[in-house]
Amino acid sequence: SGSKAYVADSTRGLRIIDITDRAHPFEAGFYAGIFARNVAVSGSYAYVADMSSGLQIIDVRNVANPVKVNTSGVPAGSVYDVALEWPYAYLASAGDVMRIVDVTNAVTPTVVYTHPLTGGQGYGVVVAGNYAYLADVSYGLRVYSLAAYTETGGYDTLASAQKVAVSGAYAYVADGSKGLRVVHVGNPGAASVVGELQTRGYAANVAVGGSYAYVAGQYGLSIVDVASPAAPVEASFYALPASANGVALAGPYAFVTSGSTLHVVNVSNPLAPAAAGMVELPGYAVGVAAAWPYVYVANYNHGLRAVQVNVLPPEEVSSCTTLGPAYDVAVAGSYAYLADWSALRVIDVSDPDDLSEAGVLDLPSRVIWSVAVAWPQVYLADYGYGVRVVDVSNPAEPGEIGTFATAGDAYGVAAAGNVVYVADGPGGLVMLGQEGHVYLPLVLRG
Repeated sequence: SGSKAYVADSTRGLRIIDITDRAHPFEAGFYAGIFARNVAVSGSYAYVADMSSGLQIIDVRNVANPVKVNTSGVPAGSVYDVALEWPYAYLASAGDVMRIVDVTNAVTPTVVYTHPLTGGQGYGVVVAGNYAYLADVSYGLRVYSLAAYTETGGYDTLASAQKVAVSGAYAYVADGSKGLRVVHVGNPGAASVVGELQTRGYAANVAVGGSYAYVAGQYGLSIVDVASPAAPVEASFYALPASANGVALAGPYAFVTSGSTLHVVNVSNPLAPAAAGMVELPGYAVGVAAAWPYVYVANYNHGLRAVQVNVLPPEEVSSCTTLGPAYDVAVAGSYAYLADWSALRVIDVSDPDDLSEAGVLDLPSRVIWSVAVAWPQVYLADYGYGVRVVDVSNPAEPGEIGTFATAGDAYGVAAAGNVVYVADGPGGLVMLGQEGHVYLPLVLRG
């Protein structure tokens, strides 16, 4: 560090070497009485992995007389290695643990996370980007995904926010009995409703395309002109025999689930929507996602159904049975992500005629109502809990990397840019942002 080298010298403690003259280095100071395995330096402090007594934080402003500052004894135990990514120190420890310590206050560092290494033992650790890499003497390399989310803004919609879609600087909330709410989210910390429309009955879901919002509701599909977000107006209405549950858009079509039917609606003229076909499914049709020329339906107790929609009439071509019930689906690339009760299922849709499950993540959830994907992350609206964040970079082994407990009941989720939008039932619209360079509780991937 600058003109000094800091050496973890085992039982001889921390040695500080002046290397101003590289040809003639000399010891400028030392701190004895510790079993130094490794050391990281930042600013005025050296962070020493002490095999006998845990993390030692040493004030090295006066190298001739270094002083230990963390007299609280936290964290104790044997530490084999330390990596520093301010304001956190990552410790590879004996006793089967990996610890993360907040060192913002050098006098009283705080353990913010501990992960047991069952049957293993951490010997080395490094941090790079959003990952920590731990050398486990028994099991080899362990990789941790690091994520932290904070609430950056929100708006109490005064009803029960069900689903949300985002376009530009606006979030469009299907707000239950209050219909459609248009919220300006250009500054998430100062979100405000700029427009609202009482739709025909209960608003359950929403999708946005161009200057129109398509609201799935109690009596059918409301097509709302939002060219002026402050003054949304119903442009047309497409009646259905049962309540509409889900809506997705592709090309000139809106795909609407209602009862056990997928309806294909031609909306090339939003003022005059017209029936273009329908497919009867074996069970209750809930969420829907479009990846032209296929549409994927979360079919409650009948898993995921794939429907080809560029033929007349549209036809179901494949399905993937799950434990269910399946509530929602999102598609990105060759995979569909299915909210399947308390599990996320990753379905390979590279061949829509032959769907197959690629991976599954079982979660301690009540029920996952909604799913959104911003690869390599998938966001889950977990009713009664909040938002769960899942890394799907390896489809065969999806892993949870972050959570955020909301105040309401998370029904819907959408992702746009660096913000996650949550339709939080009585909690209204909640906006979450990922903190930069802050690493908090995480999930182990071996």
